[in-house]
Amino acid sequence: MPLSKATDQIERGFAAVALAAGRPIAPFFRFPGLSDSGPMLAHMQERGIASFTVDVVSNDSYIANPQRLVARTIQQVEARNGGIVLFHDIKASTAAALPTILTELEKRGYKVVHLRSKTEFKPLPELTAELSKAIPEQPARSKLVPFFAVTNLDTNSEPEVTTIEPDAKDRARTGKSTHPVDRAVAADTGSTDEDDSDPAPKPSQARAKAAAKKQKEFSVPSSLGEAIGGRW
Repeated sequence: MPLSKATDQIERGFAAVALAAGRPIAPFFRFPGLSDSGPMLAHMQERGIASFTVDVVSNDSYIANPQRLVARTIQQVEARNGGIVLFHDIKASTAAALPTILTELEKRGYKVVHLRSKTEFKPLPELTAELSKAIPEQPARSKLVPFFAVTNLDTNSEPEVTTIEPDAKDRARTGKSTHPVDRAVAADTGSTDEDDSDPAPKPSQARAKAAAKKQKEFSVPSSLGEAIGGRW
């Protein structure tokens, strides 16, 4: 996808969410599939958007059994000593497993934190004007609560806040990238992803690739990196 189209989609997404929410939103973003690129990260930084990755992949897209999901998530969190855990709220197994996961994490001394930005995202005015015509007015709704059991919900007090202000990072990037702009840069430096001089694969290599492709159809990725790269 061209950089201009990708950034337009992100800007439109932020503008649409702000309109639907009816109030300012946080400048937080996670790339779908964690598929970022140097130019995209640079755009985010220019717009004051924090891009998040993950430390633990629950694999809830592939695990339908809540008990298995609990066991895998807890094991992965313990192995990495906490961090950002990736879940999908549209998964039934996640809804069933989350109360147990939260209880077990609390027993082990982990805490769930709520990240709040010190600044608000400012949508592009032209996109707000364009998209506002397509979003009808919504009737007032009652306050939403989590989907799992909640008792004595405290909506008045403020939790303890820890302020963190990390320095801006240099967005220099190495290695292969799926972004067209990155490939163009690599080509200029003489290190393209494709090399026409590569010899044709030997029969043994072709058989190994065929076997790996067949195995892929019956296996489950062990990490999001494998899922993204198709290496499972």
